[in-house]
Amino acid sequence: MSDYLPYLPQELITEILLRLPAKSVAKFRCVSKPWCSLLTSPHFIKSHLALQKSHDPENLILVSYYDHTLHTITLRPPTSSGSNQQDAVSRQISLLGCQEKWDSVIGSCHGLVLLETEDDNKFLINPTTLEIVEIPRFSSPVYPSVGGSMHGFGHDVLSDDYKIVTISYSYDFCFEQVTLCDYNYVDVYSVKKGTWRRIGNFPFEHGVAYPASGVFLNGVIHWMACEDFTECGGRTSLIAGFYLDHEVFKVIPPPSCLDKSNLVFIKLVVLGGCLGMFVRCSDDQLDVWVMKEYGVQESWTKFSINVVDEVDWFIPICLLRDEEIVLENGEKLITYNLKERTSKDMVVTDAPELFVDGTLPCTESLLSPSFYNHDEDQQIPEV
Repeated sequence: MSDYLPYLPQELITEILLRLPAKSVAKFRCVSKPWCSLLTSPHFIKSHLALQKSHDPENLILVSYYDHTLHTITLRPPTSSGSNQQDAVSRQISLLGCQEKWDSVIGSCHGLVLLETEDDNKFLINPTTLEIVEIPRFSSPVYPSVGGSMHGFGHDVLSDDYKIVTISYSYDFCFEQVTLCDYNYVDVYSVKKGTWRRIGNFPFEHGVAYPASGVFLNGVIHWMACEDFTECGGRTSLIAGFYLDHEVFKVIPPPSCLDKSNLVFIKLVVLGGCLGMFVRCSDDQLDVWVMKEYGVQESWTKFSINVVDEVDWFIPICLLRDEEIVLENGEKLITYNLKERTSKDMVVTDAPELFVDGTLPCTESLLSPSFYNHDEDQQIPEV
């Protein structure tokens, strides 16, 4: 037949490419120099990210406990008819020229992942394009006694900048009580500018060093923290929210019916695009609170998870589109069906036997960790 079109308009080609998965687009950079120039341009990368945004996770990212290697888990890979059902496939991430041993995954945003090594070095990577950038160290305070730090990573829409936030603090120990000393700082790293800035002090009594990673949602990084001592001698727990646009802390109200003196070690998560809290209720029940309308205390709603096998060790990771919640305990992943109230082990091909606490969901994108170091006409290396 000779009635086929000899070519497609460039606008149509661009629209088609914008709707393809990031991995496919990354491979197409090798088709030709014009395609490489198009697919590595900041405008295309941002447009592709805007179209690909979804609350449904595509991958999980984690660190192997034994050899400290980095792995991604692709959720629900397609299977051929008649083959054994697989829930996910694990793949080790090898970054060119990087021999680091990873310690933890700090945060994930728009396809970029912030990692920390055993030597406390931080790297920003894109597991899809395999690009990596080392984050420079900053001068941390000298701890007179014992201290800790909390980290967070997210996107500031106002300045179109990706930021790393580190909260450093320490304690002076007395015989009768623990008091907070003056070594309490908040430092912010701008990926756009490539610089650290100290912006002041953490306004609450202290944060929780474990888990140290903040949860990013709606331009805010969230941590559990303590405010002060109550009349009964306990501490008032709260959710500390750091707004990346104006770089200020605000309190995010937890559910009103929960005991505020016993929330500090609660796990925060993002479930279906909403802020969530994970509370152990009993030996065989976990309560999950979800803030349906961000910032509105009355919008917290609760559902329960019944898991009979070592329930206290499972923590939530993400919510799948078919109303299944993914949980992990460092040894395996399970899915819990919220409608049927049933759970099952997730079948993951080539997964590490054990993995470090802090498994996070991540999406695929073309965004480069050195995005702001490129001019509009500069090209990112082909992958």
